[in-house]
Amino acid sequence: MHLYIYDDFLSKSRYNKVLSKIETRLTDLGLSGKIIRLNNLKNSDKAIKEEIKQGAKTIVAVGNDYTISKVLNVVMDNDLNYFSKDIVISFIPTSSSSLAESFGLINAQQACDVLLARRIKDVRLGKCLNNYFLSNIKILGNNTEILINKNYQITLLKNKSCYIINIPTKELSKKIPNIREKNQEKLFLFIENSNQDYSFFPADNIELKKQANISLIADHCITCQTPTEISLSEKRVRFIVGKNRAF
Repeated sequence: MHLYIYDDFLSKSRYNKVLSKIETRLTDLGLSGKIIRLNNLKNSDKAIKEEIKQGAKTIVAVGNDYTISKVLNVVMDNDLNYFSKDIVISFIPTSSSSLAESFGLINAQQACDVLLARRIKDVRLGKCLNNYFLSNIKILGNNTEILINKNYQITLLKNKSCYIINIPTKELSKKIPNIREKNQEKLFLFIENSNQDYSFFPADNIELKKQANISLIADHCITCQTPTEISLSEKRVRFIVGKNRAF
């Protein structure tokens, strides 16, 4: 059974047209299912969990990067450990989305076709404190002290872009060709200088101490606090992907 999770912002009238097109396409493809609309987060989480326990196997997040991140973290909750091995997650983006691009999803209409094709990729998740992430964490700030593998420390200086990568975005995958082929079971700390030179380090574990004026943004939408420890989780998710994914 397909379970469609509509984010709360989609209740605004300006999204009526895109939702109508999505629903028409899903009907044409024979991909009907139940819809849950997110509003009160606590009640929505409970509703999603109940549907999964009652047999929902394909969970489709409809919305933006924040939507898929919210859905992912509900599905990965320890309450659903028994059920999560059978769950497949998909994403229908209603606007521009870095995560959608990473998974080869061009737009909402094409994402419906990808859902039908059901090409499944097993994805190991990253974890930052109690949050799971799919793609990357961007580090914003100056003089950030980063401890790698509990062994050596680097300091991120001014005018440098820094990412902790699990699954690369399209943009990052162009800068580091075949990054996932280099090591399938590592995170990568990617540092780019203002002159477009870059360096990257494979890592099992990355730690950041509590520091002022430092921001960590996971999957382009979730703010993580310091101090924190970032690593690959033992948990994996089965994700429906397009042909032109970035990994």
